This record gives sequence, structure tokens and C-alpha cells, in this order.
Amino acid sequence: MVTKHISKNNVVDTTVMWSDDEIPVFNEIHVGINRDLQLIVSIEHTDTDESQYNCCTFAKLSTDETLRLARRLKVRTLKLPSFISCHMDDWDDIERPSLAQTRECFKEITERLLDEGCHFQIKRINGANNYICY
Repeated sequence: MVTKHISKNNVVDTTVMWSDDEIPVFNEIHVGINRDLQLIVSIEHTDTDESQYNCCTFAKLSTDETLRLARRLKVRTLKLPSFISCHMDDWDDIERPSLAQTRECFKEITERLLDEGCHFQIKRINGANNYICY
């Protein structure tokens, strides 16, 4: 089976949130740095019963944007994922987030990146038959 999840390619990866994984369909939010020192924020949709619906939406900062963000926040580049995760504490109180709440958290992370002046691309990896999650 081919994975639809981009976080598997990150050299540094932090899980920010995941929805209730006791049900067969859940979302995970990852923040990571890939081999090219690009910051990747992904929301990964997994359907354990029907894997053709597995897909991913992600925001990808260029290397220059990632380095600029790290300097602006006074954080080492490889520490950015954990720094971002630690600053999403508004979401910590949710014990079993819903799919909608994970999408809102992803949206908030990307909005905070915009507030920091970051430019990024939003990309999708669709499931089978071009299934789009969001």
C-alpha cells in the first residue's frame, strides 16, 4: 500500500493533535522539517477500513521562509516543529478532538504562519479516484 502521508518524509516531526483514533476514520496534524529544511504542516486523514480515502493536505514553506521564521522566532530551525506544537496550547484541553476540531487546529496553525509573514504553498495528496478530504 502506498502511503498518502507526507509526514513520513520529515527528518524532524512532531504530532500536534490527532482525532479520536478509536474510530476507523481519524485525522492527525504533524509539523515537521524535511531533508531540504522546509517546514511542513500537514493534516493527514486516515480511514483504516477503506484506505483509498487516505489523503493529506499540507502547507509547505520554502527553505528560505523556514530559516527566516526560525530567526524571527529565535528558535533553531530543527526545533521549529516542537516550538509550534508547544504554542498550540489552546488545543491541549480537548481530550478526544473531532475531525472538525483537527481541521480548525490546522487552520489556526496556518493562520499563525501568515501572521508571522510567512509565504507557503498549500498542497493536497488525494486518495484513490482523486478523493479530496477537505
